[in-house]
Amino acid sequence: MGLIGFDKGDLFGCFTDFKVCLCTFLIPCYVRGKIAESVGKSCLIHTLCFFVPILNVVDATCIRSEAIGENIILSLLLILFCFPLATCQEARVKNADLMAAPMEEQAMDRA
Repeated sequence: MGLIGFDKGDLFGCFTDFKVCLCTFLIPCYVRGKIAESVGKSCLIHTLCFFVPILNVVDATCIRSEAIGENIILSLLLILFCFPLATCQEARVKNADLMAAPMEEQAMDRA
């Protein structure tokens, strides 16, 4: 996985997936929550963190370094300067299903 390019895991790869790109630019708080959910965190809490600026940067950096598996300093720089692209990359790498119901609701539907 490279950092810059047009493959699935690359920083500019979001331009190949219209759904992820559109969701990230229209409702970035929801996408941040779904990415957090894909690594086992609470979707609601991390969605709400988006609305507190300092908390958003810290939260997004920690989730990104965990989701992508990169250095925390690089994650911080990408979140600070390329937030939409970094968010799209995370959503694509973690296969965050942006149109799916939360796991709890899916489990209740099956029961």
